[in-house]
Amino acid sequence: MVKTHLIAIALATSFMTCSCSKISISQMRCEYLESPISVDTKSPRFNWSFTQHDDFFQKSFVLNIISKDGSYRWNSGEVDSPLMFFQTDNLNLEPCSDYRWELEVT
Repeated sequence: MVKTHLIAIALATSFMTCSCSKISISQMRCEYLESPISVDTKSPRFNWSFTQHDDFFQKSFVLNIISKDGSYRWNSGEVDSPLMFFQTDNLNLEPCSDYRWELEVT
């Protein structure tokens, strides 16, 4: 069986989508906003969707939070879930700092 891996990275002020084959991750949101200027919670919610997802069903995902200098600040580990939603639990991030998030879906 062939696994399909999708990776997308969302920036604090703009969102980018990387695609694999004809499937792509889209509408990556944090606290239900596509381009949040700031997020005022220690437990932000993330959600996403897929474009052109005819035969693709999400089985799991890994969500990473990355600081402006490119260092990984937080990793969800592999989450076995078909849901396109995740809420973090009490992140310890620096206030007034830029972060982006990266999503890998299988």
